Amino acid sequence: MTVSETHLAIQALFRTESPRLIAGLTRLLRDVGRAEELAQDALLTALEDGDADVRAAAVASFGLLGTPAARLPVVEISETDPDAMVRRKAALVCARHGWTR
Repeated sequence: MTVSETHLAIQALFRTESPRLIAGLTRLLRDVGRAEELAQDALLTALEDGDADVRAAAVASFGLLGTPAARLPVVEISETDPDAMVRRKAALVCARHGWTR
């Protein structure tokens, strides 16, 4: 499986499983807002992962969500990530959402 195929698979999985994850967390916590926060926190943590594929998948997920809380971390990644592919993906997400510093 190529890197591109991996990213597409992760994005598809996130799209289909994110609602289920948030629903499960909501049932557990009885608080939709908190469940969404925890899901976003997990993605923010993934932005700091040592694996470039994990960081790229987190950037792509934030791109799908357009989460305002991700603006600054994704902009920073677009400028400083050690992996060119991750920087490029973050720059595309920033451009799509109009995110700047």
